[in-house]
Amino acid sequence: MKFIVESIRERDMDFLIMRLLSENSAFLEFLLRKLNLPPMQLESVQHSFFTEDGESDITAIFIRRSGFTHALLIEDKIDAEAMPEQCKRYTMRGEKGVANGLYDDYSVLLMAPQAYLASNAEARKYENRIAYEEMLPFLSENSFDRQVVEAAIRIKENGYIPIEDQVITKFWQDYYIFVEREYPELTPYRYDGPRGSAANWATFRLRRKGMKMQYKSDRGFMDLEIASYAERMRDFCMDNVDILESDMIVARASKSLAVRIIVPKISFRQPFVQCEADMRKCLDAATRLQKIADKIIIQEGYKQ
Repeated sequence: MKFIVESIRERDMDFLIMRLLSENSAFLEFLLRKLNLPPMQLESVQHSFFTEDGESDITAIFIRRSGFTHALLIEDKIDAEAMPEQCKRYTMRGEKGVANGLYDDYSVLLMAPQAYLASNAEARKYENRIAYEEMLPFLSENSFDRQVVEAAIRIKENGYIPIEDQVITKFWQDYYIFVEREYPELTPYRYDGPRGSAANWATFRLRRKGMKMQYKSDRGFMDLEIASYAERMRDFCMDNVDILESDMIVARASKSLAVRIIVPKISFRQPFVQCEADMRKCLDAATRLQKIADKIIIQEGYKQ
């Protein structure tokens, strides 16, 4: 059956996500794995929770057998521009919730169409992101929920469409071709649509769960990130002293720990050929980090 809806709003998606969390065990398992969290039981889901630091669209509380509780604070976006420092305020709410004894730990998650995640500068600040497109395998063909999600993804007239910078879009196209030809051992996350002016971080997949690699071109960082490991930085340095090379810096990246190599900063607002030599330096660094990723020692008890 085809369902015809006049428009899809974020509130509609909020309730759909809440229903998925509470009724779809396969999606719940996927979400916990994606966030590098152990299996837990969902205890409660709350919509539109306000504090002095703003609103969390969805707050889901999970509990382990030991009684340890974990809050998942979800920001849901279809097309609206993110408020300034929105991600920072989510983190503040999470920290205050721990301090006030509402839960023992927390994660912040942004859910939005892939086009939004790929092009929005504020979206890049969220350590955890799930695209609407990743929800589709958990929804039955032709079901009402699936058609709602598909409608939210393809919103055009009132939905989020990045203001395309054609120079940057062309840069990305040439970049993907270059990586595929010259660095086939690397596996970049790929988005082939129009790119906006803020699209200047390149992300790579790694085989090991809980790890990813990012080239942060505006900062000149090539980072191998280990999710939720920032608090163990000292132990990490001691455990991996024989693995880390002399120019590799261990730093904090939000809740993640980053093994960082300083590389050239590159503006994506130029023809790719003009920065090919600097890009080689960046991708050489990525190759080196990828080689040590499987060797890195992670302490027992860390859930990958």
